[in-house]
Amino acid sequence: MSADQPITQIVPAGSAPDNELTPEFRVVITGERRRGIRLERLFGRLLGEIASGVGRSGRG
Repeated sequence: MSADQPITQIVPAGSAPDNELTPEFRVVITGERRRGIRLERLFGRLLGEIASGVGRSGRG
């Protein structure tokens, strides 16, 4: 992912336990590219809220 391509969609790719610090696999889509990353559930949820706040698709 290059710095000039905005994140357009964050999609949860599985479920995790209710613990907010448990890593969760996510797929980040930028244009035509997909990247898999592991984030703590809390970080992923906050990233989704930020994405939604700036008009991007952020689920999670």
